[in-house]
Amino acid sequence: MDVMDASGKVAYRKEALSEALESGLLPRDAFDILSDILSEDSTIAAFAQNPKCPKTLLRRLAIDSDSWVRAGVAGNPACPQDVLAHLETDSDSWVRAHVAGNPSCPQDALTRLAENKGGYLDYNLAKNPSCPPDILKYLVFSYDEDAAEVAVRNPSFPSRTFERLAFDWDRIMNETRDFNPSLPPDGYGMISKDEDEFEFTEEMRDERRYFVRVWIASSPVCPPNVLVRLSEDEDDYVRWCVAANPSCPQNALMRLLKDEEASVRLQAAGNPSCPQSVIRHLAEGQDEDMRCAVAYNPACPPNILEHLVKDADYLTCLAIAGNPSCPPKILERFADDRDWRVREPVAGNPSCSPDVIARLASDENDYIRSLIAGNPSTPHEVLMRLVKDEDGIVQGTAIRNPIFLADTK
Repeated sequence: MDVMDASGKVAYRKEALSEALESGLLPRDAFDILSDILSEDSTIAAFAQNPKCPKTLLRRLAIDSDSWVRAGVAGNPACPQDVLAHLETDSDSWVRAHVAGNPSCPQDALTRLAENKGGYLDYNLAKNPSCPPDILKYLVFSYDEDAAEVAVRNPSFPSRTFERLAFDWDRIMNETRDFNPSLPPDGYGMISKDEDEFEFTEEMRDERRYFVRVWIASSPVCPPNVLVRLSEDEDDYVRWCVAANPSCPQNALMRLLKDEEASVRLQAAGNPSCPQSVIRHLAEGQDEDMRCAVAYNPACPPNILEHLVKDADYLTCLAIAGNPSCPPKILERFADDRDWRVREPVAGNPSCSPDVIARLASDENDYIRSLIAGNPSTPHEVLMRLVKDEDGIVQGTAIRNPIFLADTK
């Protein structure tokens, strides 16, 4: 499969779409819209990312002359295995990085990609739920801090490693050195995909040790016994992360609700694992910060949100507007607010009614329209209007929305 010549890309894309239309794999309305924007690489790339994009089209777009389009195909979970195998060796590192982040990518291919350099390979491997556990453990020591943080949050991260990372740093470093012999003897070299090796100073090593503990405290797949121990950590921010973690055990959460640090208590109040009785009690209190935290809590019952909105301050109104449990009548009220910052959380709320979505789809604010374009509750007819929006971000977001291809076979 050779990449097509750039000079004929529009004709090639038109031919690919026409074949899909004639085969009944692409709805006529989607075909008509896409036919008008065939020269816009970023928009076609957004279409290639749509999980409902027909496999025949993904095959054709996999050899598109534009690397962003090929990257869109490479990251699509519906991409056929043989196409992924082809894109794994693409000349563009950005395309290969998207293959590394595709949850449908076979583990042997991910292992090969882990040995490559460049692009965002570390980060995309780290976020991929199909990534082999040994590679994830290795990525905790990546030069890319974002990759290291995401690796610890990956559902495939080895559960037994959490406790040793948090409380037995030297031991886990030794194990990682065994996995990667290129690490220096002291075990403190950090792996980089852009350089063969990067030596951190002692200060930087201690900083990474601290950040790993923070990332573990935030990880939703961290074992309960580790979270319980970290809930008593001497560092306020580590406890803050545990308090915000939806996997935090209730016994630890109840202790954190009484923490000496106010910000920790607020995070515990907003935790979806917080008991309903506690949520009700806090909502009836006089502490406005605590009431705001409860309003953010997705587990807060609709009737409590109705109670809170009666005398809510500005920040609490924003929290209520973005809460998926917010009653429709409150969302309708906030959707008409003069302040776009109030309308913004409404636009991203999946509990919006079709009428509210239709109104906000015509909002003067581009960002609000983009939120509506990505909202999973946006009706197909509204989305078809947004794919023609004058703003490129709105248009691309609408095309990536699976509802755009709702009628695809």
